[in-house]
Amino acid sequence: MLRSVKGWLAGFLVLAAWISTMSCGGNGTIPGGGNGALFTLGSGSGRVVLPAGVALALETLRASTPFGTSPINSAGDFTVPVITGGPMPVTVFSGDDVVLYGYVGGGHTLVTADSTAEFLAYLALAGFLTPPEVSEEIQSQLKGHPELAAVAAKIAERMQIDPLAVGNNDSEIASALNIAAGNILNAPEGRGILINPVDGGYGNSVVHEGLESIRAINQRRRRTLAYVDQISYTTEDNVEHDAPQEITKVKLSPTTGVTSVVGALGDLISGKVAYAPVISDPVTVPVRPTSAIKTKYNVTFIGIGFIAGDIVSLPESRKQEYRELALRSLALDLFFPVLLKVVIPANKEYFEQLLGSAEGLEAVTFFLERVQEVPGIAEALEPNAQPPSPSQIVLTLLEWVVESETFQNACIDAIQAMMDKVGLKLPNAGDLKVGFTNISGMLKIIDAVLLSLDASAQVVDIVRSKQAEIVEVITNRSKVLLDPPYQVVGSDAEAELTARVPDASGTGDLLKYHWTCTGQYGRLKDGIHEGNDFESSKDKVVYAAWSPYGIDVSDKVTVEAFLFADNEWKSLGTAEATVDVRIARLAISPVLVAIKPGESMAVEAFVTPAPPANEVFEYKWITHGTAGSFNGVLEKVGPREVTYVAGSAEGTDKVTVQLFRLDRAKRIFVGEASADVKVETEPSVIYGTIRAVAEVQGGFGGWSEWHEIFVEFPDVPGATSYRVQGFDAYWWGNVDATGPPFTASRPAAGHHGFALTGGSGWGFGEPPTEGELIAEAMAYAAWRFPGDWPVTITK
Repeated sequence: MLRSVKGWLAGFLVLAAWISTMSCGGNGTIPGGGNGALFTLGSGSGRVVLPAGVALALETLRASTPFGTSPINSAGDFTVPVITGGPMPVTVFSGDDVVLYGYVGGGHTLVTADSTAEFLAYLALAGFLTPPEVSEEIQSQLKGHPELAAVAAKIAERMQIDPLAVGNNDSEIASALNIAAGNILNAPEGRGILINPVDGGYGNSVVHEGLESIRAINQRRRRTLAYVDQISYTTEDNVEHDAPQEITKVKLSPTTGVTSVVGALGDLISGKVAYAPVISDPVTVPVRPTSAIKTKYNVTFIGIGFIAGDIVSLPESRKQEYRELALRSLALDLFFPVLLKVVIPANKEYFEQLLGSAEGLEAVTFFLERVQEVPGIAEALEPNAQPPSPSQIVLTLLEWVVESETFQNACIDAIQAMMDKVGLKLPNAGDLKVGFTNISGMLKIIDAVLLSLDASAQVVDIVRSKQAEIVEVITNRSKVLLDPPYQVVGSDAEAELTARVPDASGTGDLLKYHWTCTGQYGRLKDGIHEGNDFESSKDKVVYAAWSPYGIDVSDKVTVEAFLFADNEWKSLGTAEATVDVRIARLAISPVLVAIKPGESMAVEAFVTPAPPANEVFEYKWITHGTAGSFNGVLEKVGPREVTYVAGSAEGTDKVTVQLFRLDRAKRIFVGEASADVKVETEPSVIYGTIRAVAEVQGGFGGWSEWHEIFVEFPDVPGATSYRVQGFDAYWWGNVDATGPPFTASRPAAGHHGFALTGGSGWGFGEPPTEGELIAEAMAYAAWRFPGDWPVTITK
């Protein structure tokens, strides 16, 4: 089993910090050296400044990098070997105990409590797990970060009590570091810029490619296998048939390229940057057999870091492929780059030549065989086991390099063999054996940093995903849709239509559309073309209606969608929509405004068909002003309802409403309606009430009902006739009835009425109640007979 790594995990963090710095240099490039080397070693000078009151003599200390150690003079100055061109971590020791951390090169010279706080924060926030472009930005933003001032102050305070507090697991330093790391991660700017969702930069996905092809995408920084399997097919009777079949296997290398770097520190640390995806070649997933209307496929992604049970259901052949994949991921993507950079140390271009060359494959195989011999590794690679985190496995391998001379020699032999294969040389006549001695010292650091590793654990989980993902792919015989399939517009109005191909394997520039229209009462426009027959790259058109005959008419719009596949345009089918053009009608209620001097009454306009929500309409109200006004004005624009206020004297007037449709700079007249106004001290007009009556006969074995809707008004003494006026929205016309005789069958006592509509019905079972019938009739009447109903009395 893997051994505990808690005691020296922090040592690996220093190692990783050195690695991430060495891999890129100050500006991402390292000058080339002689003899085929990809970098050169030089000297870096710095100065140690101990916090005030720390009882240590500077000349008793030493400064170290992975390439050598230098004494420190009484002024605190030192010179150490470094890779030229960029900052390199440096550790200040007293004997074998850590005193301070810092950087030299790339503009860095001072090793202080501040530099120690920045260095520990970089480790605690797992900056070493990010790509070189990102880790360098994190280091830059941590320099002088305000959250680290408290950590530096705590380091200075604790070193006055214990000069070796940094290297002695000081709990107060660890607590301050933990608080600072949490504040940095949770700062508002860390949530401000999200290039991807939290896991989006590391996910696996499937995209369409042509009519019947897909591509697998890996956005994880791990090797991935994608298995494409047919699951079932569905026939035209909508019956799904099981048809399991292995289609192919796709190998996806880990993504390393970063497409963009965001400026927010929290985003950088959390991995919210856009990684350049690795995309597979097209995989054909046809609709089959020929009798099928759709076929279902599964794309299963597997890789290192699965939780127990995730891949138990895989056949044994795939389990073995997983073991090989996991081994290569751990050894070649994690451990070997770490080992190679420390031992040689090499930059990114150097070890990519080793790992990427065909000549080096034999040595890679030898190296993988040696890795499998490390105690606990084989068990960790079993798909059915609960695996440790990849970082724990790498730490075990590093510890084994130190503890096992056999394994160390195997690593040396593997690296040397790869170098020989591709003709690469160590810089400055270096010796591999010397480089391995660096590892032992690097595996020592305070346990205090471990208390601040929550962020590290999060990043490890993201980088080495624990998800076994299955993506369902359904290949359909594509069907073209045109939305909405039916709509109504007014004359001179416009309607938008959208073509959709929801089952097609392809979108955007891959699709084009052929639009046609019967064109009797309108034309099509897409912003570029206008007419009734054209091809367009746009999936939306506008139908511009016109009705020269002043009658209700109808047009047909047809679209045919094409997909570009296999170097030709292939039809996906057609769809049709109907657009009915309706002449807009305008009505007003009440048709007679009868009030006393000084009184007021609301007047309302009604339109059919209802104005489309995406169009703008305007109502203009006009009155002559001979008996009143709209609260002091004779014209009013905007609302659908106005209030007419009578003057102080009797008289007659007229209220007119005009409807306009606003189309860009145009104001298009739709229609108008008018109402009479009568202002009288002794009104000759009263207003009726819409009522309903109903009757039910029979019972459960059979029943019948009748109902009636009527306008009711009181009997006026001395009246010889009554004239009722109103509006019928069903027939969209005025109602005008005079009596006696009166046609309502059951007006209230002392009242008369005119029937407006009615009906009857029958049925079996529980009959409706009269109250239910009346409520239903009144709801219908509210729509059909709106507004006020004036009754003119003649005596």
